[in-house]
Amino acid sequence: RGAYKAIKKAQAMRAL
Repeated sequence: RGAYKAIKKAQAMRAL
């Protein structure tokens, strides 16, 4: 289940 991790990464990148 890496979808959750991918979403978290995308959110962090978007925050930047």
